Parts: sequence; C-alpha cells; structure tokens
Amino acid sequence: MDSNKEKQKPGKAAEKAREKLSEAGEKAKEKLGTAGQKAMHKLGEAGGKAREAGEKAREKGKKLMGLTYERLGVLADSPAFRSITARTWSGVALAALYMFFMLLDQINYRWWIMLPLGAGGLYLLGKQWYGSEDRKSVDAKLCFVALVVLAIMVVYRDALLSEMMLDRLEAVKGIKEAFE
Repeated sequence: MDSNKEKQKPGKAAEKAREKLSEAGEKAKEKLGTAGQKAMHKLGEAGGKAREAGEKAREKGKKLMGLTYERLGVLADSPAFRSITARTWSGVALAALYMFFMLLDQINYRWWIMLPLGAGGLYLLGKQWYGSEDRKSVDAKLCFVALVVLAIMVVYRDALLSEMMLDRLEAVKGIKEAFE
C-alpha cells in the first residue's frame, strides 16, 4: 500500500502543477489580450490622426493650387472641353512630352526618341486640324496652336543640333590642322 500512495502523490502533484500551469496560462492570455487590445486601440488612433493630417494636407494643396473640385467639374462638364477629340489630346500630349525633353539641358536625348515624338505629334495635330470643318471650334484652335508650337520647337531643336554639329566639325578641323 505504501507503494500505491507513493505512486498517487506524484500523480496528484502533476495534476496540481497542470492546474497551476493552466491558471497561469489563462492569466497570461488575459494580460496579452488586454495588451493587444490596447495596442490595436493605439494603432487605430494613430491611423485616424494620419488620416486627418492627410486630409488637412490635401486641403492645403487645393488652396495652394487655386483649384477646387467644383472648378474642375465645371471645366470637365463644359461642351467645349468635351468637344476635344482623343486625337487632339494625343497630339498635345506628344507635343508636351517633346517640349519637356527639350527643356532638359543636362540630358541629351537622341534623335530616335525626339524624332518620333515630334513626327507623331505633328501628324496627329495636322491630320486633326486639316480634317476639321469648323476652324473656329475649340478643338481646331487647340490643334492649330499646338501644331505651330510643336513645329517651332522641331525647327529650333534642328537649329541647335546643326550648331552643335558645326562646333564639333570645327573642333575636328582644328585637330586635323594641328597634326598637319
């Protein structure tokens, strides 16, 4: 019998240890749960503050630009704005891209980038302008202005390239004469 009691003691001790461990686990879960809830609450507050700061910055940006959604909506809903065709918008976009690349002095863009931009813009704008029957429409006026500006930019870039080539040719001639 003594051996039976000895066997029961470790079993009871193990059972008590399991109960204590289970209680400690429950307490830890409660503490972690409340800590997790507090952390989620703080994250939610920080997200709300960030959202408010973003909205304030957006409002300041609108004020700085002088544009409001109402003004843009009026412009987009106007019949003149809607009468501009996709071909005109594409030509104007190519002209703007050509001008953007032309204004960057520190980067030398090659002919295989600039030539298609200029030719494509001139083609689209010219075809749209010559094809329009009403030359007084907003679409025709925009095409004409963009066509003239793009043509001037193409000629100006060609003149700049010619001047650069002439300078290089003179430098080569100078080097050639120095060796003769």
